Amino acid sequence: MTFYREANRYLQDWKSNNYRKPLIIRGARQVGKTTLVKEFAQEYGQSILLNLEKQEHRDYFERMEDARRIVDSLYLSFNLKRKKEEPNLLFIDAIQESPKAIQMLRYFYEEIPELHVIAAGSLLEFALRDVQSFPIGGKIKRIFPYAPATSRPPPRDKTSAT
Repeated sequence: MTFYREANRYLQDWKSNNYRKPLIIRGARQVGKTTLVKEFAQEYGQSILLNLEKQEHRDYFERMEDARRIVDSLYLSFNLKRKKEEPNLLFIDAIQESPKAIQMLRYFYEEIPELHVIAAGSLLEFALRDVQSFPIGGKIKRIFPYAPATSRPPPRDKTSAT
């Protein structure tokens, strides 16, 4: 339970950071990554939860090349209106299922910085081999492992800009 509270505090810090970047939470299957983010999503006025194990959700990334078009399509499909006065969350679960989705993380940061983006996945080390250009160079938040069986909290960044 201590780890869960620490992970939740980490997400709170991430949310309040003005220099927030897309965040990837990696960890083994069935350790609670999805549950953690779904509960955190309740703090947002609007959130879009994708599971890339579903083909219909993967199609947004496979069929479109532009981050804004993807987000506009998601808002339309989920029957939501974009509210600029409050933060919105895009949660991409099972991101390892789509190398293109991993590549798109940098464009969410560059083109739609007001959108809060969290991705979760397992076996990402294998999925990254299929990614043509992994956007780690300052475009996404450091990947941290989620494993609630351990008592160590996720690492904290030393700078406010990462």
